[in-house]
Amino acid sequence: MPIFTFATQGGTQKPELPDLQCLRNFYHFSMTPTSLPENADRLTQYRMRLSQDIAFLQCIGLPSCKSRPLAQAPIEVVSGLQRLWWATNSDMNSVVANATFEASRPTHFIPAVFNIQGSNITVVIENKTVASFSQSDFTFGSFGLGAPFAHAAVFKNLRVTDLTSGTVVYENALTNQTLLDDFLMGANPLSTIVDGSRRDRIAYNGDLDVSIGVNLASTYATEFVDGSLDLLGSYQLTIGPFIPTAKIQQSPLPSTLPINVTGLIGYSFNLVCAMAQAHYYSGNQTIAVKWAPAIMSMLDWADSKLQDGLFTLNDSSLVGDWNYYDPPQTGASAKFNSLYAYSLQQSTPLLKAAGVNTTVYEARLSNLRKAINDRLWNSTLNAYALSSEITDGFAQDAQAFAILAGVPQSNGITPAAILKTMEQELLVEAGPLAFSPETVAHGFARKISPYVSCYHLRAALEVGDGSTAKKLLKNLWAPMANPANKNYTNCMWEVVNPDGTPGLGQGTSLCHGWGAGPTSELNKYVLGVTPTAPGFETWQVKPVTLELASATGRQPTPRGTIHVAWSFKHRLLRMEVEGPEGGQLYLPGSLRTDADRSTFKVNGKRVAAKEFPISVSGHTVIQQQKKW
Repeated sequence: MPIFTFATQGGTQKPELPDLQCLRNFYHFSMTPTSLPENADRLTQYRMRLSQDIAFLQCIGLPSCKSRPLAQAPIEVVSGLQRLWWATNSDMNSVVANATFEASRPTHFIPAVFNIQGSNITVVIENKTVASFSQSDFTFGSFGLGAPFAHAAVFKNLRVTDLTSGTVVYENALTNQTLLDDFLMGANPLSTIVDGSRRDRIAYNGDLDVSIGVNLASTYATEFVDGSLDLLGSYQLTIGPFIPTAKIQQSPLPSTLPINVTGLIGYSFNLVCAMAQAHYYSGNQTIAVKWAPAIMSMLDWADSKLQDGLFTLNDSSLVGDWNYYDPPQTGASAKFNSLYAYSLQQSTPLLKAAGVNTTVYEARLSNLRKAINDRLWNSTLNAYALSSEITDGFAQDAQAFAILAGVPQSNGITPAAILKTMEQELLVEAGPLAFSPETVAHGFARKISPYVSCYHLRAALEVGDGSTAKKLLKNLWAPMANPANKNYTNCMWEVVNPDGTPGLGQGTSLCHGWGAGPTSELNKYVLGVTPTAPGFETWQVKPVTLELASATGRQPTPRGTIHVAWSFKHRLLRMEVEGPEGGQLYLPGSLRTDADRSTFKVNGKRVAAKEFPISVSGHTVIQQQKKW
């Protein structure tokens, strides 16, 4: 499917969706100055743009045109430099056509025609053929308008014609607001969670497990949780997986998509986890009933892809991931398998709430934990290997998801040993690298991902490794939160370089929700507030102190806000908790004065350390006192 960022890159509204094999071979058409700044990373810039375009096409669907359209759009070129035109494959490594021509500063609109017939493509600009070439592989698809990275273009008088029948598929002068709905640029029908406009202007389902947690720990704007799930959850293939993106101007789809190809397959598992989290924190039974069938469809599809016990995909178009600039993880990927295991584990309460017998899913989880350990554990690395195809390196997120899913714990391996390996092999001054050094030889970039590191942080806190958690917070998130940082935005970033600078150059989003994980993780672990039944029907406070002197905060819940404050004074603990009935209060795991050398008073009444956890409701004060 060609993507024309110069003249065609969008979609028509409410298309029919044929069962097409799509999103396999993308071409990127653009106009850009031949003389770029010396420090410009052109490849990175255009990979970024291509990533946006692919995601855009994934979210708009595929109209059932029986032949390629001819797009005619006069274009106003706003720069007068000499131009280089080229088309490259989606891997950005092979140029399939190029042409140079002189561009002036016109006072008129320039006519441009893109003629696409089967595998033959011709580009005519200002009545001059600037390129004509063929491609061996093609599919049908949508069209749209756009300009390459850091450029602008003004369009008018768009006409798209079916060359076989001569029928005008679409025509618009592009001079009034009637075009907004056609190009999905109108008002948002739902409240949705979306990143800053510097990079992604569409919603990604893979982000929601982080961003929903952040929402529920801070603003508790549940309409954005529900709206995001309604939109992104509706973009499910009939076979089970989800399309990873949707434009926020779109309405939810009324039914599943009868196509058999998607991308960013890990995001489908992330979405399952997001649905499960939204249900568990809200207690909203509607979420459970509505999304249980979709979750089962996804999990059943994943089970159908097992080979020798592991989730295995050899089609590279399916296994791209958040790191679009890195090679796909084909074969049996430790990341996708451990994330699959995590989604099986996390979705169990939701499925049970919907009345589903979860025995089969629990058995699959047990079997998957064993298979991951048997086939992907590398004792030399002391980590789970990247995949069945790349066994000499490892991924940060694979280890984090494995720990969170109980994979090493159920196979006699301590999470602390894996976390130590991650620190030794991944941690640099600006934070943890997303892949171990050995993977560079396989084409993986040396980048730091705040998104992946959220799960690293979650895993460390889940097993009580405060030392690792503090290093992650100090090295990665503290600089982003420091107003003295020259790139400070009061938000979290998309990607970070090993030297601490924005990881994708000038195109880096510096306000990316997927990097804000500490907001919710600190609530869950440092304040220690988590539900132990859906909707906080029962709940607990179980702080991991990180050797801090104090912490104060709140966790909104459907049953009222839970307030927690704890501090150490003269090495003695004081805790204040206020919340609804159903609470259980634990002493922190690391007291500064040992419990056996102390006494505790709860609302003035003496309580022995061995009596904790204690039941709490309303306002509760705990004061530790030293025995004399």
